[in-house]
Amino acid sequence: MNALRLRISYLWPAFLRPERIGKPLRAFARAERGAAAMFFALSSPVWLGGLALGAEVGSWYYFQQKLQATADAVALSVAARVGTGPSQAELDHLTNDFLGRNQFSFSQGSWTVTLSEPRQESVFVDGSTVNVELTRSVRRFLSGIFEPGEFVIRANASAQVHKATEGCVLALGLTPSQGLQLLNANIQVAGCEVLSNGNMISVWSDSRLVTDCARSTANFNIHGTLSVGCRNGQPVSHAGFTLDPYFDLPDLDLSLVGDCSTAGTVNIRNNDDWNQIDPTVLNGRRYAYMCPGRNLSIQGTGTGFITVPDWTFIFDGSNLSVSNTNLTGLNVSFYFANGGRAGIFAPSQRIILTSNDAHGMLFRGAKTNSGVSNNQIIVGAGSALRGAVYFPASEVYFQTSGFIDGCPQIIGRTVSLLGTWQLAGPCRAPGVRPIVASRSVDLTQ
Repeated sequence: MNALRLRISYLWPAFLRPERIGKPLRAFARAERGAAAMFFALSSPVWLGGLALGAEVGSWYYFQQKLQATADAVALSVAARVGTGPSQAELDHLTNDFLGRNQFSFSQGSWTVTLSEPRQESVFVDGSTVNVELTRSVRRFLSGIFEPGEFVIRANASAQVHKATEGCVLALGLTPSQGLQLLNANIQVAGCEVLSNGNMISVWSDSRLVTDCARSTANFNIHGTLSVGCRNGQPVSHAGFTLDPYFDLPDLDLSLVGDCSTAGTVNIRNNDDWNQIDPTVLNGRRYAYMCPGRNLSIQGTGTGFITVPDWTFIFDGSNLSVSNTNLTGLNVSFYFANGGRAGIFAPSQRIILTSNDAHGMLFRGAKTNSGVSNNQIIVGAGSALRGAVYFPASEVYFQTSGFIDGCPQIIGRTVSLLGTWQLAGPCRAPGVRPIVASRSVDLTQ
């Protein structure tokens, strides 16, 4: 045993001599495989860190691309609703709803959406741009060594909306019993479209409609002739809803226009008979208040014109009756509420009227004026109605002959068109808002 220990102790110092260790290492280092292994070992922290940093930056790029796609979709989606003239609150609500349905993480991101100028009173703001900015914060990993805190990714998008086509006739009703129909009519509507939000558009036997395009949220009931210039040559069924251009217009406050002191029908047979009405002056405008039971009847006795004063006539539960008379008025409007009704029967006479309403309303029914069986407007050849015929809660029967001048805009809960006539639109009367039949949206950023 002692001899064995002696031998081991003798060999051990010899094995640990530097020259015995250094030579193999130097040889290993001089060899190609050895050099590569040593370079790999020494450089691995650098390239492993580079890979990790590259992966982190790549994840940022992925999130940025995803965020940009979301911003583009938000801009296009919201811009499609700009035709309604949304408030900032509505824009925010639309954006918040869209992002929520697309699983946008509100805890990690934020957003802003704005509508660029021009902002006008008009419901449709042509050429406006919706600007969207989305941000998202991501955690730093290796890059946190160089800069602490979270990394913020941003995405911007802009979409511009343009009016593509306009309508001249619109039925607003949303139930199957409400829509637009032609009864024994031969009508040409050029430069604009005919639209229905409720029941189908019906063209009954012996009727003919020629228009740029016809759109219905339901189907079409064609027993006569319908000729359209729509993109595919066919009327558009199951179309989207056409927005009421005056949806944000409040009804008039009748408490401001005075009390009713005299009941009974006011008969106008000549221009001197207007002295029976004492108008109320409010903010520089004259209002003729026709309270319940105080109807207005205008009936001429000759071939001349009866001139309507520059007033706004308010029919509160009362009726307007115009029959067999030539009528003119350059600065008038008629408002109907609480069951008030318009009845104009002048198939052989000329009715020439221009609105004085700030919103271009010539005949206007209150949004609460439902239950009225029909508002009848029948005028003869050579008539000119410059302004909107707007009865959002009741029926409208419109009939004329020849070319109807003045570019009237016809909107009703239910619309019935009769007679043989032509209409060129869209209407550009002061204050009249466009009926946006279709719109185009372009992504600009």
